[in-house]
Amino acid sequence: MPEMTGLQFVSTFKNPPSIILTTAHRDFAPEAFDLNVVDYLLKPISFERMVKAVNKFFDNKQDNSIITIEQSGTRFIHVRSDRKIHKLKEEEIVYIESLDDYVKIHLKDSSLITRENISALESKLPCPSFVRIHRSFIINSKWIKTISNESIELNGKELPFGRAFKRAALSQLSLNNLK
Repeated sequence: MPEMTGLQFVSTFKNPPSIILTTAHRDFAPEAFDLNVVDYLLKPISFERMVKAVNKFFDNKQDNSIITIEQSGTRFIHVRSDRKIHKLKEEEIVYIESLDDYVKIHLKDSSLITRENISALESKLPCPSFVRIHRSFIINSKWIKTISNESIELNGKELPFGRAFKRAALSQLSLNNLK
């Protein structure tokens, strides 16, 4: 480009699209990743490396959950699982369990697995109702049956407090005296 570099051009976008940069210049990779590019490919590019970059793009594009509120006031979360999008009432979610790169959503009568990060899902759920109690668990406070110093029981399942999450969880549940 005659008047500016590709990185300068990308930096002008307010809402940049997903970008895979291809270049012969290795030196600009850190600056490129600071601009949140999907990948930075050095020429000559092998077919395998290009496929890896494209797969990374599609993995990043999967926004597996979307929160919606209908006119009735009922909140729903839409989750991609089993090549379908499932519409789940938030009130029917008992708890959410992290399984590495996947999340298992335990419902009142069933469960489903989605390719999602628990932290990403946590950021989309309403705070007072959903409480992170452990690095692997988010609970729906509506389903709490009992709380002890070590765990929370809900819908017949006992889940442990994580040391790093216990104080904030009890505070969020307005139970500061159990700390």
